[in-house]
Amino acid sequence: MAKQLHRSFRDQQVRSLLQSYDNEEIELPYLLDILKIGRSRFFVLLKEYRSNPSEFSIAYKRSRKTRTISPETEKNILHELHREKGLIENPDIPLHSSKENKYSPA
Repeated sequence: MAKQLHRSFRDQQVRSLLQSYDNEEIELPYLLDILKIGRSRFFVLLKEYRSNPSEFSIAYKRSRKTRTISPETEKNILHELHREKGLIENPDIPLHSSKENKYSPA
């Protein structure tokens, strides 16, 4: 499996290779080896290229923002943090053991 195609080639390079394939100037196995992609990925790219050659791009497009969590997940996290804070601040729950901690430095 190849690394990300958009990091290895520029749009114009891939357009040129696909045009060469369409003009029967380059054979499929050789082209797959150059691009380091499989047949199914190649034919998806070829279909996109043929539908609009001038606008064809291999640039990666994100479908949603990264590093975000859903509002429901954020609500659950805040709820659990408040619950733990209540446990920590509760004077009836001891936070320290009365026994000597054998791992503390003497």
